[in-house]
Amino acid sequence: MPGRTGRAAELPDAPVRTLHEHLWPAVDVALTPFPGRELQRTAVECELALNTRIRSIHADGVGTFTIQVETSAGHNQPSGAAQDRRMWLEVVAYDVNEKVVFESGQIADGEPVDAADDPQLALYRDWIYDASGQPTHDFWKAAPSAQHPNGYEALTLPFATDAAIPHAVSARYTIARHQEIARMTVRLRLQPIGVDVLQDLIATGDLDPNVLASMPTFTLHGASLEWRPNEPKPRSLPQKTSPAPSGHQNAL
Repeated sequence: MPGRTGRAAELPDAPVRTLHEHLWPAVDVALTPFPGRELQRTAVECELALNTRIRSIHADGVGTFTIQVETSAGHNQPSGAAQDRRMWLEVVAYDVNEKVVFESGQIADGEPVDAADDPQLALYRDWIYDASGQPTHDFWKAAPSAQHPNGYEALTLPFATDAAIPHAVSARYTIARHQEIARMTVRLRLQPIGVDVLQDLIATGDLDPNVLASMPTFTLHGASLEWRPNEPKPRSLPQKTSPAPSGHQNAL
């Protein structure tokens, strides 16, 4: 909780003392009018930029690319309601003419993350299932089944138990036209609550449809790189933040 000198109350006789920051940014943001909403959103993006990174990008020369991602957070990512969160890798490869020769995870802001249409999608989240083994968004329906004895499955970024032990997760991509790749961009992206979850809640009448437009899709800038085959290490990508809801800024 960083400190600064100031007054805790806007009163003439309020004493000057050390004030402490209470933002504690994580991933969830206010979706309806709320004091400090703009500052909260900016703090979340900055925090996300600091605690994730692309550890390495390796090309084997015959079409397989392995990307390692890790977090420095003290818990798995995504955490909390991980069954509702959507974190994924966006990988786009271009030839010398800037034509896309491969893409995975290129999902527009405000669009649902659908692994069915993207067989190589690297998606990090929990999945919960009901007693019949069918996926569900309703955590109260989660139950063991023959297919899923624990009632859930998980693929998240692991937290570090020892700084000397690698704790990255790997995503592998098979690219048939790998000889044509002049550059590849890799970005880790995150929806605090999946658009598909919100759409289901809207369809059942349990959520105001206006909330959907306020849910951000974050780019985790600490895990955003450009790889080129003839360069010894990847470059950092420019930080381009997603548009904030109307009337609010979204900048680092």
